[in-house]
This record gives sequence, structure tokens and C-alpha cells, in this order.
Amino acid sequence: MSFKNPVFSVAQKLKRVVRGNKFLFNAAVYAADSAYSVKKQMRLVGGSSDSLENGEIVGDLRILDRYRKEFSWVEGWFGTEAIATWDTLLTLQSQTNCCGNLLEIGVLKGKSAALLALHARPDEICIFVDPTLRKMATDVVGMIRSQNNIWISDVSQNLRTDPRLHPLAGTFRWIHIDGEHTGRAVTNDLEIAANLLSHDGVVCLDDFMSPAYPQITAATFAFLEQHRDDFTLFLTGFNKGYLCRTTQAQVYLRFLQQKLFDELTRRGVDDVTVWKSTDPADMNCFGMTAKLLQFDSRGPDWAPDTISI
Repeated sequence: MSFKNPVFSVAQKLKRVVRGNKFLFNAAVYAADSAYSVKKQMRLVGGSSDSLENGEIVGDLRILDRYRKEFSWVEGWFGTEAIATWDTLLTLQSQTNCCGNLLEIGVLKGKSAALLALHARPDEICIFVDPTLRKMATDVVGMIRSQNNIWISDVSQNLRTDPRLHPLAGTFRWIHIDGEHTGRAVTNDLEIAANLLSHDGVVCLDDFMSPAYPQITAATFAFLEQHRDDFTLFLTGFNKGYLCRTTQAQVYLRFLQQKLFDELTRRGVDDVTVWKSTDPADMNCFGMTAKLLQFDSRGPDWAPDTISI
């Protein structure tokens, strides 16, 4: 699919003008939020998978607002851009009735675990795995939800034989892999995720494409090559990589194509460029970086205003 709105270039220029004027920017954000409220009252936004297909979803920011107000003090390596991206995708899942459990391998002090717990529905199970579970992490999650949390103080290699996970195969909508940073461990964790992930879930990898941990990137691409019919890398940026089932890739890609920059902007992260720098046959994956020149979104070098999926 090729996306090239006739007014795309003009819109890009208008966005740059608005962003350069604080008054105009605030007015634009207010107008967008007001329009969303009207749409929601008229039952034009959210609630079904059709909304995702039509690119109509605008994220509810209440969970992110609570996270920022109540848990910004939690220490950890979870950047502002990654937080906004997680909230965008988790909100998308909620508003398209994507249900399932949540798993985090590598918890540290609970900075990202808190956001998962906030997004989890009461009947969904949150599993947190770390060989050295900290009281801070359990306390943080306990402030959000007191039930349906499973804490596993063990290395992730032993999850394969953990009887608590066997009945939950295929039921996880979100899996965060942030454990041991060796290629061997990442391969192990990805194989576990392959068994646990639901048909419409997301696997998020920490330190993907990080120069400090090239083995994580190598292990991920080796996994994708071995599972090319089942898994796809659909998004990368700000120290994270995002995988989904190949059957759901177009759904996520379409959302990224139509809404990602706007959703990040609504979450206060607008100093970014969303990339789709080649054709789908070459690699069908979006990327995010710090803002490049004037670009909110950028296609291939030979057609920067064209985003194809």
C-alpha cells in the first residue's frame, strides 16, 4: 500500500509553522483534543477493530497522565519516547479489544512494569520475571493492582519448565524482553515469547539496535529469519524493537502509517521523525529517531513524502 496524500507536503509545512509558534501549537493541540471529545460523544471513536483499520483511533491519555504524576520518581532505563510509544500501542490494543496477559522479563525497579500494570485489565495476569526481584518493584506494582500478579524470582531460561506458564500459552498481548543481554539469552527469551504470544500481541525488545549490545540485534534478526512466516519486525526506535505475528503486521503498520506521529505528539513527544525509508519488499518496518530537519514523517530517499506498507 502506498500512502501519498495530495496535501501531504503542504500539511508538513503548516505543521512546522504551527510547531514554531507556541500559541498556535497549544491551540492546535486543544482543537485536536476537543474534536476527539466530540467524536467520542458521537460514538465515532474507539471500541472495535474497524477503528484501527480506518485509522480513527486517538489515544486516551488518562493512564499516561497517572503514570507521569504518580510514578515518574521510579528509577530505570525507560525513556520518555519509549514510554509514549508503549502507551500508544497499549492504548491501541485496549481500544481494539485486544485482550491478553502481560509479561516482563527483567524488572529492575519497576519503571516499565508500572506502565504495564496500569494498562492491564483486572482479569488479565501480569507476570514479572527477574532473578533478583526488588521490593521497590513489587511495591510499585502493588500500588496499582493487588491481584493477578505473578512474581518469578528466577532466570528466564527456566520459564520453559515453569508449570504456571504452560496453561497460558498463546494468551499474552504484550511481552517485554529486558533480561540478560547476551545473544543466547535473547534467543531463549524470543523462543519463549513465540510460544506465549497471542495472535495479535506485541513483543518488545530492549536495547534493540543499541551499539552497546550488538548481540541483541543479531539474535533478533536470526530469530526473525528462522520464523519468517510467523514473526515480523514492524517498528524500532529509541532503544526498543517491536515484533508481532506476521498475520497482524498490516494492521499495526497501517496504524503507524496513519497515526503514529500524531499519537506521539499528543503525548508530548513531537521532536521525532517517523521513518519508512524503503519499499515493503525490501523491509516493511517503521523507525523513529530524533527530529531530522523539518520532517515529521519521511519515506525513502527517492520519495521522502511517500510512505508505503
